[in-house]
Amino acid sequence: MRRAERAARRRQWREAAQQLKQSQAELDRAQYELIREMRAENLSWPAIGRELGERNWEAVYQRFQRLERRFGQASSDEQAPERQE
Repeated sequence: MRRAERAARRRQWREAAQQLKQSQAELDRAQYELIREMRAENLSWPAIGRELGERNWEAVYQRFQRLERRFGQASSDEQAPERQE
């Protein structure tokens, strides 16, 4: 009996973990789309950071870069400026 209860609990935990992963993926996608929309409206990275409640706009930019690699291709205006030689 005890073994069956443990097995049932483990199944529930696995299902819950899977649901959390799916929810996180949906949140990541939503944040990515929101930031893309803000950039399309020419909001600066510091302004986007403020809108998202982040103190450090550079962290927002880095997160966007990770999401960009995951969900899409960066357009030229969303990439970091190249160095001038």
